[in-house]
Amino acid sequence: MIHPGPPPSASSDLPFLRGEVYLIEPSGIEENKYYLVVSNNARNSHLGTALMVRITTSVKPEIASIIILPHGECVSGRVLCDDIEEVWSDQVVRRIGALSISTMAAVNEALKSALGLS
Repeated sequence: MIHPGPPPSASSDLPFLRGEVYLIEPSGIEENKYYLVVSNNARNSHLGTALMVRITTSVKPEIASIIILPHGECVSGRVLCDDIEEVWSDQVVRRIGALSISTMAAVNEALKSALGLS
């Protein structure tokens, strides 16, 4: 689905930072969802969007592209690194927090698995 957001040259009102978690209002879905920014900060600031992966509390299969968030993070559940979406600033409901460096290292490995880069 093409999102009717600002043109790519427009700057975002909200600078997305890699590792941050947001509550997002996804297009075509009534219930808000949690997402993690996985794209790099330079890309995010130039395009005004971010590539994000969904976070869920649903039980998922134990595969390398899905990580369970450890206790103490700003949200609980699983990060679905094979569910990558482009998110626009006007979809943000609110910023939740940021994941720890060690958890982001696990996300990096899960992304490599999801994209066949390992």
